[in-house]
Amino acid sequence: MKPIAIRIVKTPSLLALLGTLGCLTVASAQYATDFESPDFTAGATINGQDFWTSTTPDRARILTAAQIADELTALGMTPGVTVHGGDQALLVSGTGAGSATVRVISGLETEPEVMFEAWVRPLHGTANPVGNVFLTMENAGGTRAAGIRFGPNNSIDYGSAGSGIWRASGKLWSPDTWYRITLRVNYGSGTYDFLLDGVQLNADPIPFYDGASTSFHQIRIFRGSNQSGAILDDLKVAAAGPRRELFWSETGGFGGPNLGMIYSMAFDGSGRTLVASGLNRPIGLAIDVKNGHIYWAEDGFDENTSRIVRANLDGSEPTTLFSEAEHKFTNAQMLELDLRHGHVYWTDFHKGVIRGNLDGTGYTVLGGSPAAAYYTALALDRLRNHIYFGDPTQNGRLFRMNMDGGNRIEIAGDLAAEDWRFNAMTIDALNGYIYYTDAGTHEIKRMNLDGSNQTTLLTDLGLMPYGIALGPNDMMYWVGGSGQRVGAAATDGLANVNLYLGSPDTTTGFGIAAVHAPELPEPIAVTDIFLADGAVTITWTGGLPPYQLQRRAHLTEGDWEDVGATTMSTQATDAVTDGAMFYRVEMR
Repeated sequence: MKPIAIRIVKTPSLLALLGTLGCLTVASAQYATDFESPDFTAGATINGQDFWTSTTPDRARILTAAQIADELTALGMTPGVTVHGGDQALLVSGTGAGSATVRVISGLETEPEVMFEAWVRPLHGTANPVGNVFLTMENAGGTRAAGIRFGPNNSIDYGSAGSGIWRASGKLWSPDTWYRITLRVNYGSGTYDFLLDGVQLNADPIPFYDGASTSFHQIRIFRGSNQSGAILDDLKVAAAGPRRELFWSETGGFGGPNLGMIYSMAFDGSGRTLVASGLNRPIGLAIDVKNGHIYWAEDGFDENTSRIVRANLDGSEPTTLFSEAEHKFTNAQMLELDLRHGHVYWTDFHKGVIRGNLDGTGYTVLGGSPAAAYYTALALDRLRNHIYFGDPTQNGRLFRMNMDGGNRIEIAGDLAAEDWRFNAMTIDALNGYIYYTDAGTHEIKRMNLDGSNQTTLLTDLGLMPYGIALGPNDMMYWVGGSGQRVGAAATDGLANVNLYLGSPDTTTGFGIAAVHAPELPEPIAVTDIFLADGAVTITWTGGLPPYQLQRRAHLTEGDWEDVGATTMSTQATDAVTDGAMFYRVEMR
């Protein structure tokens, strides 16, 4: 048998530009927990820990990832991914017909609006095949005001008014999958909103289950009889703040320093809020909602004033992570986050793409392309590990390289009608599109990830579109320049066009970011390697087709060589050659 060395490069799943909290931000959580040590002791019931109570202590326990995997295996369930973040989580499960109820007191009894949010993984096993895990908000008497459930037939349901029946949201749940659940409760109106993975599912406010629920006292997590249960992590309870769903920057034109601003508002144009002011030409924006941070890039007016800044979502506690004075970059432009690897990327007008760590360390100049004159536009394809960056001169040119700066190629040109009008783009990694703006012709366009099929979606916008972002429900948003507005439209360019969303009086609006967390495939994972009859067959799961099997003879040196053509299958075969061979699977 000839020796075969196999190296498979796993393609990571895409993290939402904006992380994990959804359409609602809060000033500070009155109660928040990730169930980690030392506040919680692993292996023990949650009953009595950090103000929690449980009716059946043995069925509601704090466990490590390994302990959860063992218990799920014993219950006839697939362990899968057992902890959302960190090392510990709350498992509400067990065998037998008994139910389990877990409660925590919040101390928010007098608040008129309260938000409850958690990451939930419903379970579905052979011994306990039905979902029926309930998450509710209740008053001191235990009367449910608002609630959702992972119900039978894999339906995600919400509680209704009056009769207490459950109504289907139209969404289905899958076992071994994490969901971000948000309930935003208004005790003044007696209604609540229900969000799944950051997208509001109810068209109108949902009336309370019972009109007697006039204040918030506790949350309840309930596993019904003969039900499988759920895993919970990263739970927050807080007074509800403004809906911050769109963020955009205004540079202040060229009138001078300290005129820039950052605003936020809801997707429907309501709640326009000033987040930060007195900035030196803020251009690029990105949001890390899970950790409650906004990042922006300031081009700067004066010498040594360009910088990369992190602040809380309300603009408080701004911290300079990287500065022109310290790191000698020149004019920071667009900005993106890679939360999975803890990196912030930005384009420098003269140096190309720069990468740093989210804590302000690891400053690295990745560079650009010799064919480019200047650098502005930037977007990350986190699914395929690609950086896209643009040159606004020469009528707009687009380049691509790997996340480490390698394999730089030009993929498109003539993206704008004139110089300096191609400045911003965003990527739909799932569907394989790049959306970009032409400020000269007042158009929004789209092309494939390889630069092909350039298509104009919107024309005659009446404004100069610069920054562009994608939101939920197949919507895109952009900000115009020169005293114009924030725009919105369906991603096909044919519906829901609104050129004056929120009617902010922008002065050269430039960057924009939308709170959006799309569902993404699992990373590519090899499941089988089979050697027989002079050939090696590699089988994998995850990712998105088409796939390409590649090989090279050295672990770290040389170019990757395609093995055959791309395939829609999750399996490919290669003839065995002498010596070792290293393989990887890419998405194309």
